Amino acid sequence: MMSVVAVVGGALMLGAYYLFFADSDPANAKVGDCVHNSGTSYSPSVSIVSCSAGNAEFKVLKVVNSSSDGSCDDVEGTVSSYHKSTRHSGYVLCLGRNTH
Repeated sequence: MMSVVAVVGGALMLGAYYLFFADSDPANAKVGDCVHNSGTSYSPSVSIVSCSAGNAEFKVLKVVNSSSDGSCDDVEGTVSSYHKSTRHSGYVLCLGRNTH
């Protein structure tokens, strides 16, 4: 009985993590999602938020699976970009203003 409770408890904690953290991870962003930067332009801390939220500053215009700096040059409406790179891969979010 205790092992069943432990498994169910672990599954609930994993589900809660996914709902609250994985959904807001910018690596999961899609075109049309909105993001908020709670950091600075030099040290960004970007998360996905509801487009109707008061802190939804930017809308994702394009997602590029590359870490190339010029990835957003041809994307109309881009006012900023968010780059994330790891040792083996990276991505760029081309961001426009969220006008709700």
